[in-house]
Amino acid sequence: MMFGENRIMNDIYKQRTIEEMPKDWQIKKIGEIATEIYRYPTYYNIEYQKKGIPEIRGELIKENGSLENDLSKYRYISPETSNRFSKTVLEESDFVISVRGTMGKVAMVPKSLKGANITANLMKISFNRNECYSAFLKQIFLSKSFKNKLNNLSSNTTIKTIQVPILKSIKIKLPPISEQQKIAEILSTVDEGIQKIDEIMRRTERLKKGLVQNLLTNGIGHKEFKETKLGKMPKDWQIKKIGEIATEIYRYPTYYNIEYQKKGILLKRSKCQY
Repeated sequence: MMFGENRIMNDIYKQRTIEEMPKDWQIKKIGEIATEIYRYPTYYNIEYQKKGIPEIRGELIKENGSLENDLSKYRYISPETSNRFSKTVLEESDFVISVRGTMGKVAMVPKSLKGANITANLMKISFNRNECYSAFLKQIFLSKSFKNKLNNLSSNTTIKTIQVPILKSIKIKLPPISEQQKIAEILSTVDEGIQKIDEIMRRTERLKKGLVQNLLTNGIGHKEFKETKLGKMPKDWQIKKIGEIATEIYRYPTYYNIEYQKKGILLKRSKCQY
């Protein structure tokens, strides 16, 4: 590459650590863009009630970065109890992240849960809205690379824990806020598409289960049925033991010290089932 071409490339990209990124992007520590990162180390002997301030705990964080919307699954504390833990009272678009035990579960707080509070296994993070677009940061926090960082930096105790200073030290790539918004919109559209596909698959699975139950019980087009030890079934169906229709049922009681190779006879394992 000629010297002039080098100058052009250097003008477009600037080198940070060992990665290239657009020139107008920055590398920021989470502590530099956060206005509040906090968790109470103690949160015990809490009195719950039927109504009041919703309490967010790790089980209510979904894999897609949202919080459970069925409010019947929440526990509730009094305003007085919540005020004892005032630094973790949540605002809309704050983040809650699991930092003890199950690491890295994260959710962005919706408007409907503004004013909720969190347990000691979660941490509250508020960001500078002038620098950060919350939906963009959610995508970063949900990424595999970020979760790997959390896991690697957490304490190697019996129960893994991430400390506030460690979380603040994690570096992320930060585009200008207008570009953050565009990236978040694109990824959110993809997420919505995935959710729709997942819902179609769930409905199809439920349909299949219903068909299986009906076809294996009632058959197709039968009008006459009989009662049996296995329940009602078409009159011309039979009951058979598996041993009566199987030609071979066998397993080796021992299968150890096997030498494997790159090619040869395929070995079927239970993990291959789906």
